[in-house]
Amino acid sequence: PDSAEAHSPTSASSQDTNRAGPLFSVGQAIEARHGGKKKFYPGTISGVNDDGTFDVKYEDGDSEKSVSGDLISAVACAGDFKEGQKVKAPFQGKGDLYAGKIVKDN
Repeated sequence: PDSAEAHSPTSASSQDTNRAGPLFSVGQAIEARHGGKKKFYPGTISGVNDDGTFDVKYEDGDSEKSVSGDLISAVACAGDFKEGQKVKAPFQGKGDLYAGKIVKDN
């Protein structure tokens, strides 16, 4: 992917998966670290694999197969969060993502 710095994704790691099903679903908007690199790029989940990995189609047309859930972040909007939910977010809207928890729903 050649896109500019992606907006602030939020996620839980694959360790936080719901035992009832996979962390992500086909067609879900996500951002992923293409090739395991540091930068997140926008895309969608194009496949859910039996081994717990995911296939990703990026907005620039590129794609990857068997991507670990640890390299993928769900794209969330205001109202998508619940108090106590674990998230990763950039401090003051820039830079690296830091683990945190939603303490209040405004």
